[in-house]
Amino acid sequence: KLAFENWAEPIKFKKPEHPLVLNATAMPEYHPITIKHLVTWQLTSPVYWRESMDTMRNFGIDTILEIGPGRVLAGLVRVNGFPRSLPVYNVNDLRGVERVVEELKKGPTVQV
Repeated sequence: KLAFENWAEPIKFKKPEHPLVLNATAMPEYHPITIKHLVTWQLTSPVYWRESMDTMRNFGIDTILEIGPGRVLAGLVRVNGFPRSLPVYNVNDLRGVERVVEELKKGPTVQV
């Protein structure tokens, strides 16, 4: 964890346009310094998956991006009460995230 904290230290985190829900707290977060801390903290913290899903559902989110290899989390989204109609996109890298976000700005027609 300390090595990752040292690696992340010089990185400037910007305030997100929408809150991030990190699995270490299952709470919405907007503050860049807190987000940076929690990103490193969640490497060794318990995962509050169900609580994170509840928080996102209560916010009324309409799209989920799963970032990383595989589709395990997408399946867990369904098990935790999100409807099949909710779009869940799986991307493996930053370019994939950027592509999905740009397409979603145009309208919900992207296929990943």
